[in-house]
Amino acid sequence: MTMYKILFTTLILYLFNVFTFSQTQKYSTPTVWENYSVTDKKVTFLMPKLPVILTEGDGCRSEATMKYASYSNGVVYVLTITSKIKPYEYCENKKQFDESNFKERVKFLKKGSKQAKIEESPNEIKFISENNIIKLVNDYKNNRWFEFQTFEGNESNLEVRNFLNSLKFEENTSGKPIGNGSPRNLGDENVLVDEVSEKPEIKNNSDKKTVIEVIKTNLKLILKPKPPFTDTARNANTQGVVRLKLTFLANGGIGNISIVSALPFGLTEQAVAAARKIFFIPPKINGQQITVERMVEYNFSLH
Repeated sequence: MTMYKILFTTLILYLFNVFTFSQTQKYSTPTVWENYSVTDKKVTFLMPKLPVILTEGDGCRSEATMKYASYSNGVVYVLTITSKIKPYEYCENKKQFDESNFKERVKFLKKGSKQAKIEESPNEIKFISENNIIKLVNDYKNNRWFEFQTFEGNESNLEVRNFLNSLKFEENTSGKPIGNGSPRNLGDENVLVDEVSEKPEIKNNSDKKTVIEVIKTNLKLILKPKPPFTDTARNANTQGVVRLKLTFLANGGIGNISIVSALPFGLTEQAVAAARKIFFIPPKINGQQITVERMVEYNFSLH
């Protein structure tokens, strides 16, 4: 690495960690269940907070995918809308969007959900597991389908049931416009987020140390968005790994982000923006959600 690159990387780390992430940021917001609308798609659905929007898809299969995600009270709520687009020109094997796209998605889910209870109707199919539910709604006449998912929530939860049954098709949408969505995953308000030790609790008892039994559940990553390449980095043939230290808050939100290793030409900024939109289920110790720090890596490769 040249001296210029060393100095540049050092400067990037300094600017981000000292100036950007030392500022006070909002990591939580109240849960207020409201109808939200995607006006161009003429649909409305319930969410507990303004959702984060994630763009994915498979252009070779003529699929564009938009995910709308939000966290509330230990549950991650996701609505995915998969719509028809023209296949990308560079694809060697192009597939035109038709009814088989939805059927192949259902087949894939059935293969991976062998323990789930399955409920089917003409245009809907639901996969019910102990703590996860997937509900698909086929709208083939409009070249799309909807996929509701709840993680760590079941149908005994009224909020989960309402979310799964909230889809409305409206010519003039009546819900709150989502716009560009939330720039980050915001946790719940009024939840203690002080860092808690992940080690077993120790108590002194007659000069003897007793280890108290600890029931621990691990952090569960639900969505980890992939950051896009920048044109300047591509033109400069820049690739590598951005390493970040993230605070996963007990309230379900992403907290402080520290840069451990950086890349130039906007790649570090893209990685940080993607990290803010990670969704997860907080780890627990004896039923109490805790705040933890973890390393997260983003690999930028030109090939």
